[in-house]
Amino acid sequence: MALLALAGWDDPHIWWRSRPVPLVLGHLTMLQDLLGMPNLLNVLWTLSYEMAFYLLLTAMFTLGVNRRSITGALGFTAAALLGAGTLPVALLSAGDSGRMLTVALVVTTLMTAGLAAAIRGSGAVRHAGAILIGLTVLTLLAVNQSYPGPWRGLLILATMFAGTALYRAEQGELSWRQAGWVALVPVAGIWLARDDVGTQTATVAAWLTFAAGLALRDQKMPRVLAWLGLVSYSIYLLHPLLLESVEWFWPEPLAVPLHLRIAALAFVVTLLLGLSALTWRFVEAPAQRLAKRLVDMAIASP
Repeated sequence: MALLALAGWDDPHIWWRSRPVPLVLGHLTMLQDLLGMPNLLNVLWTLSYEMAFYLLLTAMFTLGVNRRSITGALGFTAAALLGAGTLPVALLSAGDSGRMLTVALVVTTLMTAGLAAAIRGSGAVRHAGAILIGLTVLTLLAVNQSYPGPWRGLLILATMFAGTALYRAEQGELSWRQAGWVALVPVAGIWLARDDVGTQTATVAAWLTFAAGLALRDQKMPRVLAWLGLVSYSIYLLHPLLLESVEWFWPEPLAVPLHLRIAALAFVVTLLLGLSALTWRFVEAPAQRLAKRLVDMAIASP
């Protein structure tokens, strides 16, 4: 996407010309949406909430409270309900490029120090690192998310923790009656989005999809679906590039004959699946193997 923007193919946001350094740093941390920054690629906003979830889990495992799934789900739900309409947007990062860069540098420093302490430290140092990670992430979630507002991000985290609670119930670590409390998460989301039919529809669709997956978890899946699941991350990240490329050629798609649009769709889907297979083979799989080697090395070192 960066290369396409430099080539004039697409201009994702004017800030990429005026604030390149903080935006690059924010994207390297994958926390750009929690740093009040526009995303280089529109779908990247979800990665910030994934990263926030992983960082919180790191802190929770370090502190030995990783089994508090229901507490996490209901806690973030309560924060979304109480904070709706009151929590600020991009409070820390709002302003000029220097302020945005300062916030990005501070957050990166705090995260690096916290992770180093949690991973390599011992005793009180490990716990202090975990607390530093948790407080930093929670602060960003509370006051520094990008538009459209903090409550949606808080509900995303609530949904993630709800998923861990349902997994624990499926594994027999919780009763289904206990796990049933997480049903409050989608109810809260639908209520908070009462003036936004699109968000309500997305919330219902997401939970129905999750329920269908849970119901079919013991069924054998066709190999083609298993393969699509394998490359789905690449499909998710790459498809906007191809769609924006088509839009560059056809700025008014409805003016293009239907048969040409259908042919373009078939070509784009075929190209997308091919590219996703390549990125899985040469980017994702090697990166996962490298990560496992690094973890093994860290465990083996004194």
